[in-house]
Amino acid sequence: MSAPGAGVSRIATRAVRRHLVGSEQRWVFERPEPGWTPPSVERTSLYLHVPFCRNACPYCPYTKVPYHPELVGAYTAAALREVDAWADAVGRAEVTSVYVGGGTPTLAPEAVGAVLVRMRERFDVTGDVCIETSPSDVDTDIVARLRDAGVRLVSLGVQSFRPESLAAIGRRYAPFDLGEWERVCGERRLPVALRMPFQADMGGWWWLYWRFYDTRIPLSALDEELRHDAAKARRWLAAASALGFAERTNGTLELTERGAFWLHLALTWVSACPLAVCSRQTVR
Repeated sequence: MSAPGAGVSRIATRAVRRHLVGSEQRWVFERPEPGWTPPSVERTSLYLHVPFCRNACPYCPYTKVPYHPELVGAYTAAALREVDAWADAVGRAEVTSVYVGGGTPTLAPEAVGAVLVRMRERFDVTGDVCIETSPSDVDTDIVARLRDAGVRLVSLGVQSFRPESLAAIGRRYAPFDLGEWERVCGERRLPVALRMPFQADMGGWWWLYWRFYDTRIPLSALDEELRHDAAKARRWLAAASALGFAERTNGTLELTERGAFWLHLALTWVSACPLAVCSRQTVR
């Protein structure tokens, strides 16, 4: 994007953010103050990041390292310690969903299984577990192991079915410091490098943000989740429907194919942080 275009985009993004959540919310990731600990929570979601990749695409902003089997043991031990550290900090919260992303998590199914067991021991997991994988990294054995681990949903990363498009994807990436993360977890400290505290009203918009990823928005839940912002959200959703981005079906607003593309693109601009790769934890 040209410099003038980038400037217009930044102004538009700031205007939308201010309209949705007000001027009090700071969209900046900052280092946590010394001694910071998160508050106890009653209900939350958990995300497990498995950084291992055989290949890495240049558009992927997430932390990753080249896969080597000998790295999995130390990663597993550190991830288990991090689960314990968060459980000690926030309490035995209800977990409404667990998402396992990467990287390619199915490169380390034994680690995923062990961490899911620990999550169920330390939290009240009531929601589904979803995991990412790619067509080249899943087979009948992996499917059986995921099922035994309690995984019920799979996000299959089919980037393209055209060989020429796949060949165009680059394979360069800069690994993050896996050893430093393992060291911090070994000290039973929360490995949060940067954080962006949410104001109270952000909770409902955060919920709506992820419903766009579901491509289905339960309209009956808007009042409970967004409270006094529900009317504002309905106006935006009505505009999305008028543009053909969504269709109402039995009390649920479902994104069309066009809507899934353009709304996801808009969400990326509105929610994006200037830092492409960062460690973040959100407690709701």
